[in-house]
Amino acid sequence: MLLLVCFSCRCCCCHSFYCRSFLLLTAERAWLESSGCSYLDKMEGGESKNEEDAQLAFAAETDRVYKDTPETTLVIESGRPAMRVDQTNSFSDTVVWNPWMAKAGVMQDFEDASWPSMLCVEACVAATPLSLSSHETWVGSQTLTPL
Repeated sequence: MLLLVCFSCRCCCCHSFYCRSFLLLTAERAWLESSGCSYLDKMEGGESKNEEDAQLAFAAETDRVYKDTPETTLVIESGRPAMRVDQTNSFSDTVVWNPWMAKAGVMQDFEDASWPSMLCVEACVAATPLSLSSHETWVGSQTLTPL
């Protein structure tokens, strides 16, 4: 896992990828419990939306910042929990990303056919910038547990 900190936008993300050879990202096969959270849809210019479904299914390129997410999120495969993602409450948000077919085909660090077997679920502070004075500290953690 890689921790990314952007000083210009004051956000912090645990950059983690969930990869399984048998994970197929389709509306029927893999989804996340999204708990009706509000999110910023980066595929639509950062527009703020409310998740209306209890679970987020993947059927196209997805890049979202879910705001004020619960400390535990489940990744579901074939109707069963496959991974639990726990994050400390200091990470207030969760990014969910998959490049889908077209974008994966032009990315140098992706094989053309690798997008159906990856999912990025990262704990982050992104919707509201993080601000620390020179002597303050901030600690956050994310734990990925296969089920």
